[in-house]
Amino acid sequence: MNVVRHSGLERWLEEVSEPLYRHEAEHSLLLGLAGEYLAGSDPIPEGLGAWSVHDRGQPVGAALVTPNNMIISRMPDEAVHRLIESLGEQGIELPGVVGSAEAAAAFAKGWANTSGRTAVLRMSQCLQSCRNVAWRHRSPGVFRAAEAADIPVLTEWARAFECEVHGEEAKHDLEPGVRRRIEKGRSFVWEVAGIVVSNASIGRPTRSSITVNFVYTPSEQRGRGFATSCVAEVTGRQLHAGRRFCCLYTDASNPISNAVYSKIGYRKVCDSAWWVFKD
Repeated sequence: MNVVRHSGLERWLEEVSEPLYRHEAEHSLLLGLAGEYLAGSDPIPEGLGAWSVHDRGQPVGAALVTPNNMIISRMPDEAVHRLIESLGEQGIELPGVVGSAEAAAAFAKGWANTSGRTAVLRMSQCLQSCRNVAWRHRSPGVFRAAEAADIPVLTEWARAFECEVHGEEAKHDLEPGVRRRIEKGRSFVWEVAGIVVSNASIGRPTRSSITVNFVYTPSEQRGRGFATSCVAEVTGRQLHAGRRFCCLYTDASNPISNAVYSKIGYRKVCDSAWWVFKD
């Protein structure tokens, strides 16, 4: 097997699209993120790296290295080992790795052995997809696209979301991302009596899907079905618009959110994991 470091994201995507699209939902993060960068929907981060692993000339694995994490596809164990060797030889430093539970665990263990750093499981996740919305009950309130006037509260919620997911405050300004999602018509809210009570966004489109993300309801508004109604509405509208399915990630240890998404019609695609590397 050989590992190729690509100088351009477009060439990388051409090389790995076929094997990744065989399992489109599982690889929606890789495919969608690359698509966003190439379309200019998200700014390409400094230091973005793209790799592919080949066996007898055919791609069998893919990886993107961002400032936050490395994202890997499913790949044979031998491909994981070759990727680790290649990254180590090139002096690449990695803050963490995200991928299917099996691939991420194999890489994390191997990278820890090679780099001398400690691999810590940051979060066990569940990647889910929905092809048909089963949830028909609507909570009181109305669904609408987020507007410029919502930026202050949604930025505050984005900070709270980051703290809940990552356990610490974001190290960068979150307002530009909030503003960008609103301007692109990708951010939606549930509103009750003129007060915004829940938020959900969409992003990372692939050939057949789009991802629902940044789902957040402030603690004082939880338990009333607002997030369920908001996500169900977002999902249903995307399916009606022609998406074959919608994807989202959940915290595998949170039975409440997983039950909510199951009611809507989301079903498990695979287990996913996020590992971080510490000195």
